[in-house]
Amino acid sequence: MIAAYFPVISFSFIANYCFAQKRDTIFHDAGFYNTIQWSAEQPTLIIPQAWIYFGDFYLEARYNYEDHKTLSLYFGRAFSFDKKAEIEITPMIGAVVGKTNGISPGFNFEINYKRFSSFTQCQYTIDLKTSNISYFWDWTGFNILFSKHFGLGGAAQVYQPNTGVPFFIAGPMVRFHHKSFAIEAYAYNFWQKFPIAAIGMEYQFLSLIHI
Repeated sequence: MIAAYFPVISFSFIANYCFAQKRDTIFHDAGFYNTIQWSAEQPTLIIPQAWIYFGDFYLEARYNYEDHKTLSLYFGRAFSFDKKAEIEITPMIGAVVGKTNGISPGFNFEINYKRFSSFTQCQYTIDLKTSNISYFWDWTGFNILFSKHFGLGGAAQVYQPNTGVPFFIAGPMVRFHHKSFAIEAYAYNFWQKFPIAAIGMEYQFLSLIHI
């Protein structure tokens, strides 16, 4: 359990250091997102993710994301566009170590327009030991705000291995947020015999600092 939260603890330490240094403009939007996912067919899975920006450069750590008992570290550069909508795309490359060992090119994408927001995490994870278990992965979701703190939306996940059986799950999402904290509840494939439920908790621990 402690190992699962190592990326969060490490990135939180960096954030606290930024607080102490009276942060300048090179740090923004650091935080973490923790997913707890379960179903009748699978054991409960805890997936922490933590990230921080250094100017336009982006660093993200994950655990249990690419595979069970697997740590990954991604580095990329964010490109932001702010006209009618706020758009950010972050191409990146990751190193994956643990039960799966390899490299993982991918990108994060986010758009915010009035009450609508959407995100995508997309990657192709290359297993350096066994290439036939390399896979494509995409997690995409959207949210529509109906009040100051409450939103409704949906999400889908796609897993396509080089060999083996692919899977696709999708379902509705409910989101509540207040200041720097947000919680999301997902019901993937709720129409099937064994649906997958997930709770996501997010905290933007640097968003309270003003430049």
